[in-house]
Amino acid sequence: MKRSFSIKRIIICVALVLTVFVAISVFKVTPSNLFFWGILLLCPLMHFWMMKDDKHKH
Repeated sequence: MKRSFSIKRIIICVALVLTVFVAISVFKVTPSNLFFWGILLLCPLMHFWMMKDDKHKH
């Protein structure tokens, strides 16, 4: 039986939440600035993730 959420995904989500909390509370980063840079960095990462199984077969 395959679990829908693995331990690895839960750890990644918790680490992401902790990173956002530390960035806002310790480094005084504004949430709007954090959102902008997060989306800017997430765009190429999502592209690599979506294309990982493509193998460029034409």
